[in-house]
Amino acid sequence: MSGDLSAEKFVGCVTGIVEARDGEVDPRDVMFHPSGRWAKVRFKWETPAQKVGIILDLEADEVDDFYEAGEIDTHR
Repeated sequence: MSGDLSAEKFVGCVTGIVEARDGEVDPRDVMFHPSGRWAKVRFKWETPAQKVGIILDLEADEVDDFYEAGEIDTHR
């Protein structure tokens, strides 16, 4: 982040990391804890390998998968 620890710079870095792996992230989907110490990022990916690459590049330490209603209903 080149010494710039602002939230806006962080969002830009996260967006760049996800897009470098051909994933998608809306800057509005990067949310911060009030302390600014933690962030949650929601991104889209197509393949498991792509997802793993993004997670590793982000150095994420907690990961959850979420699905749209139609995806859940299809697999029940």
